[in-house]
Amino acid sequence: NAPPQQGAELTCYRRNLFQITGSVTLPRGLRYIMTEQGDRIPILAQELCVSATESVEGNSVKIISVPWKTPAANGNPSIDDGNPKAEKEPPPVPLDIMAGQDLDADYATFPIAWKRLQFRVATANNGRRKELQQHFVVRLRVVATLSTGAKIPICEVRSGPVIVRGRSPRNFQSRKDLPLSGSAAASRKNAQLSGT
Repeated sequence: NAPPQQGAELTCYRRNLFQITGSVTLPRGLRYIMTEQGDRIPILAQELCVSATESVEGNSVKIISVPWKTPAANGNPSIDDGNPKAEKEPPPVPLDIMAGQDLDADYATFPIAWKRLQFRVATANNGRRKELQQHFVVRLRVVATLSTGAKIPICEVRSGPVIVRGRSPRNFQSRKDLPLSGSAAASRKNAQLSGT
């Protein structure tokens, strides 16, 4: 993968929810892993996992899946799983290359969707010193489970750098960050620029 362009980071607020949607295409003939010694180890299963790392030391960053709130019998909102403090990481998506609805005999395509995701923590040094600014990178990885029980990554794709602020977005309105199109902040800024 080519490294992300300098200055092309995305900035968001820690409590913002995001989603990952798309598709993964895998060759149906991928059934073995070859070792350096020339042994063929069968692949029993494959799955797509989402994770994140930080830029300073490469440590893992927790991404959580935020459940929908539903009205309880007493009218107060409650979390679906009954435990509002339970933070669940997004589950892996199983990729069964023998299944699939597509007509291609050589490749299987799988739709993927993780919704209502959130970074558990914010990045360090937000806006204080540019050279020390930490960022996060979201990683999607296809992981194979081998007949030996080992799990090994087969391929990976990474996002560009993401800066996650821990404070309310209104504290950063004076900065000249570009808001995402379609966001409320972008609509307000466009309305101010057009004089309406």
